[in-house]
Amino acid sequence: MKLKGPTLGRIQGKFAYLKAKGIRCKLETINPKGITQYRLPELATTIRLIVHKKDIARAQQLLSEL
Repeated sequence: MKLKGPTLGRIQGKFAYLKAKGIRCKLETINPKGITQYRLPELATTIRLIVHKKDIARAQQLLSEL
């Protein structure tokens, strides 16, 4: 299953927004074979936005303001 449209767009939008605000984060994707990747989210079945533990509170605040 490929994520398309609003789901993938929302996650990538949040990622770009947080990066622009200086939040240390990355997109982690799991492909159909269970392999973790950090690129090519369009090939993944699961995508997670990972935020550095020291930036979590600030990231939550920024995302709540969206």
